[in-house]
This record gives sequence, C-alpha cells and structure tokens, in this order.
Amino acid sequence: MDPPELRRRTKEFAREIVAMAKPLLRRDETRDIALQLRRAANGTAANYRAACRAKSHRDFTSKIATVLEEADESQHWLETLLDCQLADPRTLRSHLQEASELVAIFTAAHETAKRNDQRGNENE
Repeated sequence: MDPPELRRRTKEFAREIVAMAKPLLRRDETRDIALQLRRAANGTAANYRAACRAKSHRDFTSKIATVLEEADESQHWLETLLDCQLADPRTLRSHLQEASELVAIFTAAHETAKRNDQRGNENE
C-alpha cells in the first residue's frame, strides 16, 4: 500500500471513529473510553502524516513506532467497548477489523524500518 493510500485510510479511520464516538460522549459509562478512542484514532492519522514527512530514516522509524502505538491503543478501546457491550457490536467489529489491519501494517512497517536502521548502522 502506497503512502497516499495509507494516509487516506488512516484519515478515514479517524473520521469514522469520531462519528461513532459522538453518541458515546453523551453517556457517563462510555465518555472516558470514547475520548480515549477518539484521541488514539486521530493520533494514528496525524502521526502517520508526520511520519511521511520525517527528516531522516531514524525519525521515520520513531514516528512509525508512535503510529503503531496509537493504532494499537485504538484497537484496545474498541475491544473494551465490545467486551463490555457498550456499543453496537456490528459497528465495533467493523472498526476493530480496520484497527487490526492498521496494527498489522504498522507493525510490519516498524519492523522493516528497524531492520533498515540496523543495516545503516552496520554500513557506517
């Protein structure tokens, strides 16, 4: 997947989470989770955008690690909502699928970036 497509995908993920979280913000039992989820989903998109503008390969590796953390946190909050039966399971499963795919993509990207960092250090 090329960077513009992944940028579009992370932005769309964040947009969908914002929409899904809106009614959850009105309920005491889901407000905190919705806020955390919204921040993490937007963090995924914003930090991926920053990674695409990295100043160096090491900077990219660091920023991709942050993207991975945010995507994984999004996955956690979606799982929490599902496990506690606090939102529509069909909607949650759809968002969970996307979060899982993003985590897999960014895990692979981070591992590749770390390997490339190590190779770069060996060649210096």
